[in-house]
Amino acid sequence: MRKNIFFMLIMVVGILGCPPKPFTTINQKHFNIIVVPDLSNRITNKNYILSDKQLASYFSKLLYPNIIENDANINQKDKLRFDFINLTHAELYKLSSARMDLSIFGDDQMARNKYLGIFSSTSQFRKDTTTFISQFDIYSTVITEENDYGSDIYNYFTNISFLDIDTTTTKIDDPLHKVQISSQFENIIVLFTDGYIEVKSSGNANNKMSNALSESKINDFRTDYLSANKINKITLEDYFKISGYGIDPIINPALSKSRILVLQLFDRGLTFGANRNPGPTDVEIMKLFWTDWLKKSGVSDSNIGIYSCDDTFDKTSTQNIFKTFLNVK
Repeated sequence: MRKNIFFMLIMVVGILGCPPKPFTTINQKHFNIIVVPDLSNRITNKNYILSDKQLASYFSKLLYPNIIENDANINQKDKLRFDFINLTHAELYKLSSARMDLSIFGDDQMARNKYLGIFSSTSQFRKDTTTFISQFDIYSTVITEENDYGSDIYNYFTNISFLDIDTTTTKIDDPLHKVQISSQFENIIVLFTDGYIEVKSSGNANNKMSNALSESKINDFRTDYLSANKINKITLEDYFKISGYGIDPIINPALSKSRILVLQLFDRGLTFGANRNPGPTDVEIMKLFWTDWLKKSGVSDSNIGIYSCDDTFDKTSTQNIFKTFLNVK
């Protein structure tokens, strides 16, 4: 007994004599993802390869475990929501802003696991993702152009302000563990659009610089480029830089704290087996305008992803784009 006490005293002295253990910092990332469809031309012109509902379904299948368990298996705070560019659509078609929010469980991982369905074949998480996907049935409810109330993408980006941009730090400090957990949200805006930004109320929509990217503006740019290229050979990218064309930058601090993924640009000039527009396609031109616009609005180049229908032609190609952009396996 005395021998055991002796060894215990040695252990206590050793512990007390050791220098304080430094904190180990763990960086935990949480996704705050907003999926918003451009419910204007995409309602009446179903000429894209994959429907928005298919895109949403492919994305939802990556939520758990790929996205949610990207940085940790505990205390995940990832969020997902369906949003509207025009709230009139929500009221007209009686849609809800379907959402999933893991932050409501706080430190209760058992409740979070139950929600995700780790211990069950059915779960509230699956019900919520099903509701999220069902929102895209809106396309089958709209038949005529008269039912289309428009979607002003420019105004939507100008006013978006409800993103989580906070960083929280939690410390676990005891004799055995000294851990500092840095918890940070990564804001993702996933936009489904054909790429044309048409603002009905704008009188200067077709000007070289305006808050729109209409089909007419794209045609004007193409005509000017082809004319300039005949005189002096110049790349499309170089001509864009000196042309004076573009979309008016947006002043909104939320954009600089966000990553923006744009799917699926579609070329209205496409016909069966050909393109009626000579020279650069609408999609090539739109990618220049969109990238320039978002960068000048404060979004860093690495936080921009812009893809056409040709890029998202099936489940695998679409999921690969999502995984690459979100940097998940």
